[in-house]
Amino acid sequence: MSYDTRATYKEGMAFDIDLNGHALRVDAGADHGGRNYGPSPKSMMLAGLSGCTGMDVVAILGKMQMPYDSFSIEISAESADSHPHVYTRIHIRYLF
Repeated sequence: MSYDTRATYKEGMAFDIDLNGHALRVDAGADHGGRNYGPSPKSMMLAGLSGCTGMDVVAILGKMQMPYDSFSIEISAESADSHPHVYTRIHIRYLF
């Protein structure tokens, strides 16, 4: 499987991203030199994690023929206080 991404610099800290034909803008908040035109790349990692794990759960439940009325995922994360500001803890909560 192949994934193609292109990030084009716009201004400040903002980039327009083309991800396999899907367009989005990422930026930083004013406290990091951006203008908050879009989510930060770091927060997009959590969005990707929620989508990826959610699709896995839906596929598994489908194979098990397990019915459910609703499903959502909440993710909270903590980041290091000093550089590099890596995630130090991620908590995933599945809500049915």
